[in-house]
Amino acid sequence: MNVKKILATHGLSPSKQRGQNFLVNRRYADGIVAASTCGAEDTVIEAGVGLGILTCALAPRVKNVIGVEIDGGLIEYHRLARILPENVELIHGDILTVDYQLLSSRFGRLKIVSNLPYSISHPFLFTIVDHAHCIEQVTVLLQKEVAERLKASVGTKLYGISTVLLNQVAVVEKLFTIRPEAFHPRPKVDSTLVRLTIRPQLLGKDEHAQLCRIVRGAFATRRKTLVNNLAALAGTSTIGHGSTKEVIKQCLSSIGIVVDVRAEQLTIDQFIALKVQLSQAGYPL
Repeated sequence: MNVKKILATHGLSPSKQRGQNFLVNRRYADGIVAASTCGAEDTVIEAGVGLGILTCALAPRVKNVIGVEIDGGLIEYHRLARILPENVELIHGDILTVDYQLLSSRFGRLKIVSNLPYSISHPFLFTIVDHAHCIEQVTVLLQKEVAERLKASVGTKLYGISTVLLNQVAVVEKLFTIRPEAFHPRPKVDSTLVRLTIRPQLLGKDEHAQLCRIVRGAFATRRKTLVNNLAALAGTSTIGHGSTKEVIKQCLSSIGIVVDVRAEQLTIDQFIALKVQLSQAGYPL
């Protein structure tokens, strides 16, 4: 694939604003498809079609590919070039705002494969968290550091909001790393393929929203204690008949956690247990 010639012929250029780095190595495209475990009966959502190299590797191995592409220039390129197989349907839209519930009603729980633009890595991952009930599996290329955050250990600098929320809804696997020369233009960092397999048992909608609120608030200022961060999140000096900080301390103590703990020291299960205690204590969730 002569990427520069294709782009020049069709008046296209990679968007820095969108973080576009087109995958140009077919061997890696085949490896991504194999790692996704998608099969002949699957309809797969591809987030960001780009120039179609991953799409063309994916299409022969699955029932259908629904490609969601935000770039109108790329949509027009594929309309004119006609390089995509017949079982590929393109949607001109944003993978962050696409109607996952509608797609799931059409195709069942979704399988998603993507060479994701770097600029939307975190928004995309949190979109997956919020729509996990519609999704079965996600196989996605991420910046190496973002992938490392998803697998970070409790108590480390990389352990944070994405670690807790993604691992709460999915089994996270780092599969392999791809060097910059597999892309055009070449990014400045390595990429890592990650597979997210959604867990069979998920929190209910309200419980999930409460957990997200607590986790985001807990990590709001990493240098502060968990008590101080959650007290600031509550936005009130008292809960019931006690001070907000004292109520939070009591909730921590009730599940065996020291009161001067910081957010990065809590496991996922401890965050869930804390959510239950805070809710029972009247903390505003």
